[in-house]
Amino acid sequence: MDKQRLLGLLDGFSGKKLLVLGDMVADDYWFGEPTGRISREAPIPILRERSRQTRPGGATNPGYNARTLGAEVHLAGVIGDDASGRDLAGMLSEAGVDVKGLVVDPKRPTYTKIRVVTRPSPARSSTMPASSFRTSTRCCSPTTRTGLSARRSWTRPSRLLSPTRS
Repeated sequence: MDKQRLLGLLDGFSGKKLLVLGDMVADDYWFGEPTGRISREAPIPILRERSRQTRPGGATNPGYNARTLGAEVHLAGVIGDDASGRDLAGMLSEAGVDVKGLVVDPKRPTYTKIRVVTRPSPARSSTMPASSFRTSTRCCSPTTRTGLSARRSWTRPSRLLSPTRS
């Protein structure tokens, strides 16, 4: 794709109205540096936390990006009544994204991916990955949860499994 065509596509977002419906995810980044010690619980470095940052993830990410390109963006989805949900909604609102379509559910957490990021230690090459840990929180609705049998295991936490009959 040539540069002019790409610039034309990017300019095409300006003035468009978009509805983004999907999983509202908060991507949390925890930045730290190695202390030089290893945890007793697992062979991982102990980090000294320096800062934290929340960024739009899941469906909020393309919504945020489209807004930065000039589109009028409306989000529709569910967040929890928690710090991650409030941070995410506040950040999106400040960016000019319409968050009136976000439903706050006090009975569930906001989907959150946490990445613990370190600077490479001097002993490691600068080409080594800086992310040393990633986790996520995800829940299902009470309706879906009751449909799951007790012996069913969550083998793919990155997506919600559909209930099956035994």
